Amino acid sequence: VSVSLCQVNEKDQNLVSNARLVLSWSDYLLAWLPINNGNITSFLVRQEDIWLPDIQVANSVVKQQQLGYDELPVRLLSDGSIVWAPTAVISTACDIDVTYYPMDTQVCYIKFETSMSTNEEIDINIDMTTPISLTDYSEDGQWEIVETSSENLSDEDFKTMIRFGLILKRRRAYYVVNIVMPVIFLSLTSTLVFALPAEAGEKISMGITVLLAYAVYLTIVSDHLPNTSVQTSILAVYLTALLGITAVSTVASVFILRLHHRDPTDKVGRRTRRTILFLRKITFTLSKADEHFARNTVTPSNDADSFSPYHVSSERLGKHSSSKERDITDLGQDGGEHDVMAHRASRAATISHVTMDRRTSSPPVYHAPMTWQDVAQTVDWTLFLVSTVLSSLTTVIVMVILTIGADKNAPVLRMQNAA
Repeated sequence: VSVSLCQVNEKDQNLVSNARLVLSWSDYLLAWLPINNGNITSFLVRQEDIWLPDIQVANSVVKQQQLGYDELPVRLLSDGSIVWAPTAVISTACDIDVTYYPMDTQVCYIKFETSMSTNEEIDINIDMTTPISLTDYSEDGQWEIVETSSENLSDEDFKTMIRFGLILKRRRAYYVVNIVMPVIFLSLTSTLVFALPAEAGEKISMGITVLLAYAVYLTIVSDHLPNTSVQTSILAVYLTALLGITAVSTVASVFILRLHHRDPTDKVGRRTRRTILFLRKITFTLSKADEHFARNTVTPSNDADSFSPYHVSSERLGKHSSSKERDITDLGQDGGEHDVMAHRASRAATISHVTMDRRTSSPPVYHAPMTWQDVAQTVDWTLFLVSTVLSSLTTVIVMVILTIGADKNAPVLRMQNAA
């Protein structure tokens, strides 16, 4: 048989090919001696004028028709041999496995059997020297034939059957450029909805745009896949997962915008502050002020004395001065001028020591109150990191499965022994 591919229809799961089946058999009633007939060794007759075996395409998906046509020439040889070579465009069933689409490899079979004759009446055998000829095969833009097989079979009704197998590998360049790469680029841009500032006013519109783009590509892929649940395309599952991630991102953006536009007079609760500080810690955006705020929250008081550790009230200073003056007066009255000077020197050293200690001590850190805009910004950044990691990890896993898994799990031709 000579085969040339016409179309592989994944949606309808069939193979359309142009096949030329060469059949030969012997009929001793049609033999003659060339020497008695003008040395004629062969001649041609029309197909309708000679007996032909009732052969048909066993796995055809269209209405069965007679091979060849009435005016098709059939060659008769002087030894009684007959050569019949009908050509037909046949459409045969082909079980399409779309798991690794578009990196897939398919196995399709073309079966021929007798319509009514049993294997005792007609026995069809394949010439194993050249079972399938690809001399007339023209390169197909989507598929390439990587392996062929042929075998003799007998079906359950004791009819003679022959089967030709083809392993077809999809050419991937077109699908990688037009489907796979755009989807990967979309997966990278879908996470930017969280990187966009809330003041820009485009977060929701960007999320919906990416969501619609995924829906369009999912529709394109679904149009090329059969309506079956036996196998599920990994690419379709990947697109659905990205569609779900983008939908969740859009909903989360609405929540973030509500946080950003809350009334500034509304205070951030204690639990919310702790949650935001925890998110900043795990995303490595926690500042030193945040660390101090997490350990010990200091709230400035309206009292000036409690606001600064260096402030000494005038009342306390007055009391301290009055006490010291009374001590100096008593010393002047009791011990003389020398004792007064010694006491003043001791007092100056004490004040200098206290002043140096206060200057070298670290002042407390005061943290500005957390606003809802800070909360929205932290949630935005956290979700950006989470969605980026999730999308990137999903993309890498799917691409590895499609490329490596498709080659490792490539189908093989099933051979059966003739019954």
